[in-house]
Amino acid sequence: MTAAPAATTNIMRMMVGSTIIATVRLNTTGKLAFLYSSGTTGGTSSNSFPTNQWFRVEMKAVASTTVGSVDVRCYFGADPDSTTITETLSVSSVNTGSNSAMDRLRAGIISSVTSTDVWEDDIAWSDVDWIGPAASSTAATPVPLVSSAAVVQASTW
Repeated sequence: MTAAPAATTNIMRMMVGSTIIATVRLNTTGKLAFLYSSGTTGGTSSNSFPTNQWFRVEMKAVASTTVGSVDVRCYFGADPDSTTITETLSVSSVNTGSNSAMDRLRAGIISSVTSTDVWEDDIAWSDVDWIGPAASSTAATPVPLVSSAAVVQASTW
């Protein structure tokens, strides 16, 4: 990304069937935020996400209607594979909307925005623990996951 998105952009979502458990989004102010259940804000980063460089976001969620929790780790430093966490956002003992095991992960642009490029790499899912760094020795050149033109075209279908 060369700048913060022009519209709030959801980039990651965990679900049970069609029930949304947790969502990570990029705000127009350059902050990362997360929502739980069907849209309750759980937290917003005090640090801005970097532009023109890779950064890493990891999310861990527990689905429960009484003791649900969501934790988001932000790695905004120059090395996205660093083990140093820039910031952790979390909420606990909340209703995330379901008691069932999560069975869906959505990644990419999950919003109806028309002019945002987001590059994603090393997408992973675990039901055991945090994923951690990608352990890559060379940096990849980012390629748009979905181009702005494709989003515009898709929205006209």
